[in-house]
Amino acid sequence: MTLLDHCMNPRPRSADPYMPTFLEHLANSFTHGVPILPVAFGTSLLVEKGADLTQKVCALVFGASLVLLLVSSTVYHVYCIFAWKTGWWHWLKIGDRTSIYVYIASSYTPWLALVNFPDALGMRMMFLMWLMALLGSLYSLFFIEQNKALETLLYLIVGFLPAYILLMKHDEVLSGFNELALGGLAYAGGVVVFKCDGRIPFAHALWHICTLVGSGFHYYAIYTYLMSS
Repeated sequence: MTLLDHCMNPRPRSADPYMPTFLEHLANSFTHGVPILPVAFGTSLLVEKGADLTQKVCALVFGASLVLLLVSSTVYHVYCIFAWKTGWWHWLKIGDRTSIYVYIASSYTPWLALVNFPDALGMRMMFLMWLMALLGSLYSLFFIEQNKALETLLYLIVGFLPAYILLMKHDEVLSGFNELALGGLAYAGGVVVFKCDGRIPFAHALWHICTLVGSGFHYYAIYTYLMSS
């Protein structure tokens, strides 16, 4: 057995989940477990900086959803180390996947709620985005792993649905547009890596890192440009 055999297993069939190696399980648990406390602390700072109740609620939605994502991911991956595909595995996997939809919607919520778009366009888009996140979560609940391409497409739709609004020539959006774009690129790159289990060693852990980079850019943008206390 070579070192590569410890870092990556063969790709699964289209309808089967990838079976990580023990080292991959450890890396998956570590990359989302370690940031939990720093992210929780950063969330408290974000909420504290909010100037009014609306800003504080938006900050809490963003930060709490990121903590939820990290916790659900870590619990799922740690559980897999000791009880792969047994007991609660299926439900923890669903929780892991649905938390992604929740976080994607939450990451846009401060921008759509706090930026003064004409004709309540931001609020309407936020409703549509959360509806798509709900539909994606229901898909994970009933059809997880049955169509991986469709699942990836749903993530991308929810992730890029508000993009055309944020591209509008609006001063408040443009103030943080570079950070939003960089975060989006990190997430998009992460999706590519996410699909490379069995092709790239530690692909899932690398995807975790991409999500942390993307969330870091978005956290900075929200803290700097939307929280005005």
